[in-house]
Amino acid sequence: MNFLFHLICGIYKLIERFPFRILYFLSDIFYLIIFYIFPYRKKVVRRNLKNSFPLKSEKEIDQILKKFYRNFCDLFTESIKVKDVIKKHRVKINNRELLDEYFKQNKSVIIMMAHVGNWEWVCGSFQRFFPDFRCTVSAHLQSSKLFNKLLMTERNKYVEVVNTKYILKSMYKNKNIPSVYMLIADQRPPMNEGEYWTTFLNQDTPFFTGAEKIAKTFNFPVLFLNAKKIKRGYFEVYLSVITDQPKATKEFEITENYARQLEQAIIAQPDNWLWSHNRWKHSRSQLKTSEKINA
Repeated sequence: MNFLFHLICGIYKLIERFPFRILYFLSDIFYLIIFYIFPYRKKVVRRNLKNSFPLKSEKEIDQILKKFYRNFCDLFTESIKVKDVIKKHRVKINNRELLDEYFKQNKSVIIMMAHVGNWEWVCGSFQRFFPDFRCTVSAHLQSSKLFNKLLMTERNKYVEVVNTKYILKSMYKNKNIPSVYMLIADQRPPMNEGEYWTTFLNQDTPFFTGAEKIAKTFNFPVLFLNAKKIKRGYFEVYLSVITDQPKATKEFEITENYARQLEQAIIAQPDNWLWSHNRWKHSRSQLKTSEKINA
């Protein structure tokens, strides 16, 4: 595994030196392959789009479908160039004064984000925007140990990345140090772990409530982050407040607010979200059936 890891790292570093025009040329080839020749989860993406936008015509769905796959291919090629992105300011935060105000008060902040835009670029750039504060990203382990090791090695060059299982421990350890905790909260919970269900993109959808529980534990302000794509290779980040006082919110209020803001971001730029994720694999009826079987 060590030999293979070093080999892949060597190839990665070689590709990292390519100029953007070469990477985007490779991305265009990759798009033709996974869209036309060996379709990647095309049925899942189309079903998700049709169910989410029932009023859109087939032509409109096809347009979003193609744009999504182009963005999807760009995401993988772009993510190799995090170092250059940081240097060349391809990610811009439009209202960073929101965070600056919290930091003046020595407050840590939780940012709830999603697989919107290029989240690798956004997370990797955050430490540059706020060099005097700890920026920590919570990330799930990948199924491939080799791929996970590569990702963690590269990500930790630009921002602290902590396994989701240990994020709470990290926050307790550093609770007195002003920090930004970035939590990607739009994954599909495993069956029996979707603690909150709401109508999201016209479908009954489960959401993790971990971010809400963590926010209430520490009473850290919670913000929503939307990464809007401006043009190929350029993103603008917009921050908005979900709550300043998590402990004063009702149960699931934070999660519901997040779902609504994420929904609006997706509707505004539908091709900018990760539609290939099988978000609606489980239904609430399956959950109830499972609970009866396990009772």
